[in-house]
Amino acid sequence: MNILLISGSAEPGKDGVGDYCRELSDQLSKLNHKIFRVAWNDAFIEKITEADDALRFPSKLSEKEKWQRAVEFIKRNPIDCISLQWVAYSYQAKGLPLAFSRELKRLAKWVPLRHLMVHEIWIGVESDTPLKHKVIGKIQRLIFAKVVRSWQPQVCHTQAPFYQEHLRKLGIEAKLLPLFGNIPISKMDSKKMDDPDFLTGILFGSIPEDADFGPFFKTLDQQAEKADCQITIKCIGRNGNAYEAFAKEVQKHNNLSISKSGYLSEKTISHELQSAHFGLGLARPHLLCKSGAVAAFNDHGLPILSTREGIVPEIIRSGNYLEVPLIELHELDHTSLRDLKRTIPKAKSPTIARSMVNDLTSV
Repeated sequence: MNILLISGSAEPGKDGVGDYCRELSDQLSKLNHKIFRVAWNDAFIEKITEADDALRFPSKLSEKEKWQRAVEFIKRNPIDCISLQWVAYSYQAKGLPLAFSRELKRLAKWVPLRHLMVHEIWIGVESDTPLKHKVIGKIQRLIFAKVVRSWQPQVCHTQAPFYQEHLRKLGIEAKLLPLFGNIPISKMDSKKMDDPDFLTGILFGSIPEDADFGPFFKTLDQQAEKADCQITIKCIGRNGNAYEAFAKEVQKHNNLSISKSGYLSEKTISHELQSAHFGLGLARPHLLCKSGAVAAFNDHGLPILSTREGIVPEIIRSGNYLEVPLIELHELDHTSLRDLKRTIPKAKSPTIARSMVNDLTSV
């Protein structure tokens, strides 16, 4: 097939869905499919950029002009179908992409929109979210339901069972397609011998501002005391505004310390993941399968400690999603940190790309 992937941005290392599409494109190409890409609302560029198989629109461009240029791009290329990568905020800053939705419907008259990948649903579905988010979320839900009925995709995927259930309530039957990591596995020439008295945990990406990590670090400190070891939390990437409060929480405990490296090359991140003892899952437990960091840990064989209260759905703990040990917060006080076992690093993207194609070709 010749597939057009549409996402919000395509800036490497700056947009999770853009990075996802880049890796997905590579894997689909290896399966002998021709892949084209359009970044519809790219905040990282000032003018239209175009290559033989890719097109990027700056955010300031009007929706009408984006549609016109996209049609010209489609006319020049033998595209069979569109795969839309849906995140409402990727296509409109307030998460209300009405104009984009109209133009996409017009675009689908030229090439069918066969595939919809729902990376995020509407906001406000959690019981503890602010009233403002609940109101915005209801509007987003109405928009999404209307546009999906209008687009009529043949195949819909999402990554979280939690999202799948909410989509089902809208009458949308979405199949589950697990997330893969965006950090390529980089071979290490040699691995330093572990010092049994020092363990390393990796925090990768943004720290949620609405989370209380106090119970997690209290228990982790107690387990470090039992194991007679010191633990360093290595923070990688853009950790966000909550980092300072997070660091202060870590520093309350005698057996824990924290370091911050900021941005690193993909190769260096891969080596850090392969050298660590565990990764920190910062998302709500039922959405750990949506975390790019967790997907990277999984690819690199790194055990995961869930840092927040709640139960992880069994389907996420199964081999369909995770192939590494996952320790929930309520299990941590019964866990020997020295006994955490790594698995062999293995990229999951080839298998997931094949599953996507199989679903598309079976309808």
